[in-house]
Amino acid sequence: MPRITEDPMKATSPNYEEDEWAFIRQSLIGAHIGDEPLTNEGAVEKLKEAWIQLNDWKIVEWNEQICNDEIAEEIATQEAREEERRRQMEAEREAEAERKELEKKKPKLNNFNPTKQVDSHIAPRPAAYTLNKIQQLEYVELDYFTLRGCQEAQAEHRKATLQDTFTFAKGDNDIVALRPSLSLKALKNIKMDNKLDWLEIGIAKNMMLHHMKTSGVWPEKHLMSLATFYV
Repeated sequence: MPRITEDPMKATSPNYEEDEWAFIRQSLIGAHIGDEPLTNEGAVEKLKEAWIQLNDWKIVEWNEQICNDEIAEEIATQEAREEERRRQMEAEREAEAERKELEKKKPKLNNFNPTKQVDSHIAPRPAAYTLNKIQQLEYVELDYFTLRGCQEAQAEHRKATLQDTFTFAKGDNDIVALRPSLSLKALKNIKMDNKLDWLEIGIAKNMMLHHMKTSGVWPEKHLMSLATFYV
């Protein structure tokens, strides 16, 4: 879908009463079928209604575009932070190995990084049940990936005890293993996909694709196919 470059909420309808629209009005009048003939004023109203309907669709796409941009920026920022942390940890490991080697020869104070900071933002995280479904290549509702769904998952997690209960689950090669019950428990207030609005779908599908990609079990061509489904 091509990007929308101008905010449709600021758009104004053309004046369909002007002479430049006379040909279009006459075409509508000539093509009209009904008991009552279509007047010039009626043709103007039909053109206005058509413009409003088209602009309403543009507003929906504009809002989705803004939402997708924000999510893409957040994901890119998070990935950049993770890559920076990885490089920093690798550098620290190398420095630590060198420090230990030097300590064999002479005493030295422990090293530290005075510039290291703690992130002030944690990206929304879906329920463990949701990530388990992705890992198992199974269907899961989009609402689990909305901001509301992530917040509800966190609320359920906080209510769980520190010693979470475990349940038996069947794994690969028919091996029975213990898993935390939260990873197998669906949330109560999750909406069906057809109950979500376009804004929620826009946020959820990008979040879902991100976790499907990071799971490492979904092939790239399947992710691309699913991504184009929502375009």
